Amino acid sequence: MHQLYDLATGPLLYLSLSLFAGGILVQGISLIRETYTSERFVFSFLSVKSALLSMVHWGTPFGSTVMRKNILLTVVGFLFHIGLLALPFFLMAHVLLFYEAWGLSWPTVPGWAADTATLFVCIACLFFVFRRLLVPDIRYISTPMDYLIPVLILVPFASGFWASHTLPGFRVCHVLHILSAEVLLSAIPFTRLTHMLFGFFTRIYTSSEFGSTRFAKDW
Repeated sequence: MHQLYDLATGPLLYLSLSLFAGGILVQGISLIRETYTSERFVFSFLSVKSALLSMVHWGTPFGSTVMRKNILLTVVGFLFHIGLLALPFFLMAHVLLFYEAWGLSWPTVPGWAADTATLFVCIACLFFVFRRLLVPDIRYISTPMDYLIPVLILVPFASGFWASHTLPGFRVCHVLHILSAEVLLSAIPFTRLTHMLFGFFTRIYTSSEFGSTRFAKDW
């Protein structure tokens, strides 16, 4: 177990960071190249005003028509994303790692809030999977990757919760937490998880097209 831990916190950590950074770089270059070679016309109708209004509406709970028609999905989705993005950076144990490595620290979330957010992220992952299984329209357009992504997110959060509370088998869960987090990090540039980094480009394009050419709102 100690050897696996050393492997997870050493070579595999640097490998996952390299895959993440390299994948993001490649995807970014590919996006820019494709835009300039075959989609250059998009620059003719880009609108800062439309993009900002769209981001504000889509970034606000119930700010769009789609959100108001799907109340449960909107609530679950917003809370899920808040927990998913906040916990890795504001969990006390993680901040301590940053401090030990680079001497950096910042405020952390209370333990009870971290536990609540972690459990909600886990429940939300299950919600997304079962929603795809049980809603015919969603199931029809779903791919295996759509089911895999929630699992990739669920495992590091569930194992981290288990290990942090020193429940039976917590040492195994600690290693599983590290390994699964590295798998998740490595997968970001090569799956639909890239939307967390490049999604705003899609929002800028869509909102500008609607606002500048169709003279309509995309929210």
